[in-house]
Amino acid sequence: MVRQLRDTLLHRPDEVVDAIQRRMTSLADLDRFEDAGVHRDRLATFVRAAARTQRLSAVTRCPEIVAARREDDNRWAVHIVRHGRLAAAGVIPAGADAHHYVDQLRASAETVSTAPGPVPAATAEETEKVLRWLEAPGIRLIDVAGEWACPVGGATRHLSVLDVVEESRRSLVPFDEMGLTGGPIHRPAR
Repeated sequence: MVRQLRDTLLHRPDEVVDAIQRRMTSLADLDRFEDAGVHRDRLATFVRAAARTQRLSAVTRCPEIVAARREDDNRWAVHIVRHGRLAAAGVIPAGADAHHYVDQLRASAETVSTAPGPVPAATAEETEKVLRWLEAPGIRLIDVAGEWACPVGGATRHLSVLDVVEESRRSLVPFDEMGLTGGPIHRPAR
């Protein structure tokens, strides 16, 4: 069962998504809209968690990623990421040999060992920050050891469910915002 859950989170969430959608449909057909809404929220939570797990696992499977970005002063900031953890960072000095600098930075970078789990070497928050930097405009990948890829049939293709859930929540207008109540009355008028 644990292996099946792991496979669902890391590779193919379709069975869970389909099962929850079937349950939502059957509840809605029975006019049990509140119960269907609970399942809708569970589905959105599951899809968000599976997409995050897949995204984090993709980068943490890579033993090393070396990336650079040109700074405002035209120097290059270089980051060494190992198993999703920032192992070293530096800025290539003006006039320095870039290849030699990167080799030295790699040699002096923290040794990071892998372990079980989607984020074996850092917190999920740290790995998310590293990913945001790696995915930012202007980042150049120098070297990637391993395979940095998310599954084709992964959870990101179900993220549109989140958009539907958020739109559904936005469309609901709280009772007092409809102008039907004037707010609570603490002392009735006499």
